[in-house]
Amino acid sequence: MSKINKGSNFSYLQIFLSICFSLVYISIPWAEIRNRNFTDYQRYVDILESLNVDDIYKVYTALDLIKAFTNEVLWWKLISFIYGITQDGEMVFTLISFFVTFTYFLFLIKRTTVLNVIIILFNPLIIDLIFSQVRSAFAFSLILISYSFIKNKFFFIGFLLVVFIHSAMALILFIFFILWFLVKSKNKYIVKDGIFSWLLGFGVAFFIVFGSTYVLGRIEDRRADYGSDVTQSSTVVYALYWLLLGAVLAFKSEIMNKELLLFRVVGIFVSSLFFFLCFFDFYGSRFLALLLPLFLIAALNVKYLNTMMIKSSYLLYMTLQFYYWL
Repeated sequence: MSKINKGSNFSYLQIFLSICFSLVYISIPWAEIRNRNFTDYQRYVDILESLNVDDIYKVYTALDLIKAFTNEVLWWKLISFIYGITQDGEMVFTLISFFVTFTYFLFLIKRTTVLNVIIILFNPLIIDLIFSQVRSAFAFSLILISYSFIKNKFFFIGFLLVVFIHSAMALILFIFFILWFLVKSKNKYIVKDGIFSWLLGFGVAFFIVFGSTYVLGRIEDRRADYGSDVTQSSTVVYALYWLLLGAVLAFKSEIMNKELLLFRVVGIFVSSLFFFLCFFDFYGSRFLALLLPLFLIAALNVKYLNTMMIKSSYLLYMTLQFYYWL
């Protein structure tokens, strides 16, 4: 029987398992197994080891709130601070990857089985997120921590700070709160909630592809022209599995507790978002990777007409992911 155990109280055993798993996870030579380095990881290491730490720190001390937001001031302060202690660029990001893995494991183990945690964290999308898109992974891990303490009146501070680590988290948080209020509204029309989440995914994909460049340009964000690069876009066929899994959540899942309902609509949303970003020939894997843990908690825990068929299809699909990822 799958478990859902909400809250912010963790047992010593769960913490111990999280530490052990994280040490093993970051010790696996993923880059050597793939026979190529993680691009973003290497870029950050090169920046830290080629520039003076004090110079990095001074560049991002702008008092202008918009500049602090677009320059992601807290991220650069954090990694330059750690680098000042370790004097080792690779160690900086190894420590951050450990923290992210520890946070993900601890968050997941409260809500699903150990087996499910393993098959979630060993998805190539998650591996790539933790070791390549390390800033996105770190920012989202802080969101998971803040969410775990959401009953604490100071939880919003974590949500506020995270946008100064990765500005794209502002969009993630905006969507999260829309879906959260949707679930909190006690709407009994579960299928309608699924349709709304699916349409929201389409709307956000449309905005990202056709509107984000304008918005980023208005705030002078350095990524204003990112949308013109479509070389990394996934295929619609690749995204189809996730769209179908989202459809199962929308139409075949039973009503569970509020947290599972939240993860359910998040899963439906991101399956739609990823599919339409691929349809528009835009790179959207980062969004799927970020929200995949929540998506899979719902997919692997909500009762279906045939639960084993869902899990088997996921494992088969993950095998294909590994084949092309490696």
